[in-house]
Amino acid sequence: MFQRKSFGIILVILALVAVPAPASLTIGFDQSTYEAQPGQPFQVQVHLDADPNTPGNQPVAAGLYSMGVRVYGNDSLGFYTLGTDSIVVPPELDCDGFDGPAEKASDLGSLGALGVLPSEATEGYDGTLLMTVTLVPDSSTGHGGFYSTLTLGEFFQNPSYDDFLDFACNSLDSQLEFGTAVVHVVPEPSGLFLILIALLSFARFGRRRRRKTLA
Repeated sequence: MFQRKSFGIILVILALVAVPAPASLTIGFDQSTYEAQPGQPFQVQVHLDADPNTPGNQPVAAGLYSMGVRVYGNDSLGFYTLGTDSIVVPPELDCDGFDGPAEKASDLGSLGALGVLPSEATEGYDGTLLMTVTLVPDSSTGHGGFYSTLTLGEFFQNPSYDDFLDFACNSLDSQLEFGTAVVHVVPEPSGLFLILIALLSFARFGRRRRRKTLA
């Protein structure tokens, strides 16, 4: 009798172990590293990947109904945004669920969007692009030469609100994994450096002309 109970317990444990974990839904950037110059805007794309084990970004199987995501920058290194106009949501998700556009937010240190399919939609969003944002390294921080990290998170930091739903209205928030990216703000060429480059180029051009004349 004891052996049968023990065998049954082992089977239950093995069955629990064999249950596959929920597939992760990765929210990440289109690049792992960006290069930018102080005062010069650059674009960052945010994508979803419903199957990290398959090459490339894969859409949600049932299609996406809603999404809400934010990009966070490092304020100590002087990133700023161009306001909500710098946030672009794919047309399919550029809606609040009724007749208005997607909700957008541009706060100190973060910017993001909450997009929903329009009420007349008959199928889920089968793309992977969630939004495109424009960031600007503050030129007042100097000539650059530093690194900063961009991170991602849900639009609403509220466990009672579901940012990501598929077209069958299943919550995907518990499956979310957020990626990061590095921004390398490269130094701007100084005025003296540009003058030296111009003089060197002129000198090389002059030497070539003299050689041709002598020949």
